[in-house]
Amino acid sequence: MVLTVQHYSEACKYFLHVLIHLFDMAKQSVIARSEKKPKFSTRKVNRCFRCGRKHGYMRDFGLCRICFRELANEGKIPGVRKSSW
Repeated sequence: MVLTVQHYSEACKYFLHVLIHLFDMAKQSVIARSEKKPKFSTRKVNRCFRCGRKHGYMRDFGLCRICFRELANEGKIPGVRKSSW
């Protein structure tokens, strides 16, 4: 059996996809719990609408830093460019 570069690249993409979903995505139960109205207003937690992450949240865009970077690099966020100096 001969393994090609294409085979390795597909395996690598699949592995990264699995890792992202295992470790980066918030659990569905946690997201559902955070959508309920909290007992006190200070307990409200902002979450990324794309992946559900609560840390590294950017209020202006409603995204976490990871999703923001992915979308900005793809050019899907209008008015955002990668800086270089």
